[in-house]
Amino acid sequence: MARRIEITTGARVLWLVEVQFGGDVVRMSTEDIVVETSAGAALRFVGCLPELEVAVALSQIGGVQAAPSLSFEAVWPVAVAELVEAGHPLAFARATVSRWVEGSDYEDRRIVVDGYVNNPGYGEDDEPTAVTIEAPPWSATAVLPPTGHQVTGYTSVEGASSLTADHLGRLYPVVFGSPGLVGARVDADLRQPGSKARWIDQRSVADGSDYMTIRTLIAGHHVDVERVYVYGETGASWRLYVVNGYDDLGQPIAFLPWFASSNPTGAPHDSYDLGTYVYSYGLTDFDGTMSYGLGAATLPDTINGADSGEPTPELHIAWVDDEDLGRGGLAGDAGSVLEYLVRRMGLPVDAGMFAAAKQLLTTYRLDFAIDESCVVWDFIKSQLLPALPVSLVVGPLGVYPLVWRFDATAGDAVEHFDLDTATDVERLGGIETDTSQICNELTIKYARNSRTGSTAAAVTFGGKAYDADRGDELPEPTFRRSQQRLRDLNGQPLVLHRDLELPVVSRDGTAAAVASWYAAAFGLPIRRLRLVADESRCQHISEGAIVTVTDSRVHLDEAVCMVEEVLYGTDAPLELSLVMLGARERSRG
Repeated sequence: MARRIEITTGARVLWLVEVQFGGDVVRMSTEDIVVETSAGAALRFVGCLPELEVAVALSQIGGVQAAPSLSFEAVWPVAVAELVEAGHPLAFARATVSRWVEGSDYEDRRIVVDGYVNNPGYGEDDEPTAVTIEAPPWSATAVLPPTGHQVTGYTSVEGASSLTADHLGRLYPVVFGSPGLVGARVDADLRQPGSKARWIDQRSVADGSDYMTIRTLIAGHHVDVERVYVYGETGASWRLYVVNGYDDLGQPIAFLPWFASSNPTGAPHDSYDLGTYVYSYGLTDFDGTMSYGLGAATLPDTINGADSGEPTPELHIAWVDDEDLGRGGLAGDAGSVLEYLVRRMGLPVDAGMFAAAKQLLTTYRLDFAIDESCVVWDFIKSQLLPALPVSLVVGPLGVYPLVWRFDATAGDAVEHFDLDTATDVERLGGIETDTSQICNELTIKYARNSRTGSTAAAVTFGGKAYDADRGDELPEPTFRRSQQRLRDLNGQPLVLHRDLELPVVSRDGTAAAVASWYAAAFGLPIRRLRLVADESRCQHISEGAIVTVTDSRVHLDEAVCMVEEVLYGTDAPLELSLVMLGARERSRG
């Protein structure tokens, strides 16, 4: 067992376990205690618990926290077998595990595990009941696009009869940000095919030869773009108007109409009522150039079909609205994308922590569409987390992203540990250095082209070669410092290369932001240390918290660190595992 400090200040901290079972709440602790609520109610806890230990740790960056859990055996203060046989199942009973500082209100306890009883085992009344209390499991079944968001005879009752078999059953795209809005490294026009369209009606009989019912769907939800660029299977793009509407099941969609319709001010409308709006095949737009409906005669056959009016089978969309490049589909900032997908999984969300994370993730703009069925959880793990400096955390109020703050300073710290003067905190062992994950040159492939299915950009960030600058490489300061420091046996810079493919990223700026956090995370060795501290002092500290450490014995002076793990025990100080994050601390790794 690790060496422990003597608690010289503060109050005792006890375990509280509460299980909703048998029509009541079973309350247990490590000793008989009474805990008062802020309203003055007395809650009695029976002292039947053994010594307990729970570790709450962050995953590695880009990973998912293993949900904290607690397993124990104890003789419960109720007749477990009798209650189960009376119809009160113990399996999946709601339960919480918390830490309570003696003398504080019940509402001020720290919840460590909020979940369910799993795998219970019990016997006679005087025999121990064994349980594991853990958070709900991650949902692995939620899919996008949602079931029912596809081209069928139900969603397009009359239009489906005009479609060929290969068009039926296609899923409505779910669009985030502005797929196809790219930087100069990808295309001089700053756009490329970014998402697929879905034909939902190809009838050419209504209104004589005007084919007014013909339309193609671009999103299975409403959008705020008023125009987009449309590509056929080959060739150039054309600017077309967008309409928000509904399919025949009443589900919101965005589509391209046959006519370019406008209200008297010339702004695109949000419904397709031809009796109300003046319409044409093309209109002079806000910038004096033309925007079109699908039926414009000037459009090539690759966009709206041959003279017979038969549409081309495949269209692709660049979500570029020249009037306002901030318009697009669903919100594309990284925090909003993560929140949308986590909610789609049916998991509870910690809204407050998500809001805080969004403020730290504004640099990361994600632009992509999901147009083939995928398991949401698999998509998050394989496509989103590799792009972002986050760990997903299962907190007592729900799931949220914990942002690794490599730019944190001492001013961001929630606690300052001065081991030179404090009597309630001590370093546990020495400082450990981890060199196993070093990377100092990174190639990022991004800007997925929906027509080709491949990424259009590949940019390398590194230290540049020292005998000659490489024109195809962009300098990254931390990568350069790493290559200057690390040498092979011949004295040459040791270049440790990785490739990272990010189809959800389209913009040059976001690719550069990814390279920056990647360099901060992996460019130099990682240093860690462990502390033990009086828990009553650390009630406000949880995984992800920024703290500073001063310890002259190892020459640390307000070293900026982040809490990676918290280990809670019984009648013992708290153990904290810290990783050094500050710019100064990482540069000395």
